[in-house]
Amino acid sequence: AIAVVHEMLAERTDEDVDLDDVLDRLAAMAVEVGAHGDGARVERHGRAGRVPAELATPVAMAVAELLQNAFEHGLANRSGTVVVRAHRDEHSLTLHVHDDGWGLPSDLDPYSGESLGLRIVTTLVRDRGGEFSLVRTDPGTRAELTVPVGAAG
Repeated sequence: AIAVVHEMLAERTDEDVDLDDVLDRLAAMAVEVGAHGDGARVERHGRAGRVPAELATPVAMAVAELLQNAFEHGLANRSGTVVVRAHRDEHSLTLHVHDDGWGLPSDLDPYSGESLGLRIVTTLVRDRGGEFSLVRTDPGTRAELTVPVGAAG
């Protein structure tokens, strides 16, 4: 995730990054590395827009972890879809990573600190003044992160 943001910054003269392009690249990498079942895929909806590199890097790292979790746990050895949905307004950016897989185990407390990956995501988001949540859905799991941003880009 860091390399993707760095590569994009090297291609530009300013310090802003097209987060939609980052998300697309992360999705392609997640499918290539993590999709074990035929037909597992990622769809992206909505626009995240341009963000400063100092926001793009932690958001990209958090989304990369959430995509990996979706394939490793939600879609473990099966086909399915992971949807990355972006919503941005003048004050915040919200990203959902939702898989239609197995769902969270009933005995998993995502906020207990037992999962290193979820602790990292929570820290990355909270350090940017944002919020992170993980919700059981039927089917699957939805992770949601919201971070403050400037005007829509």
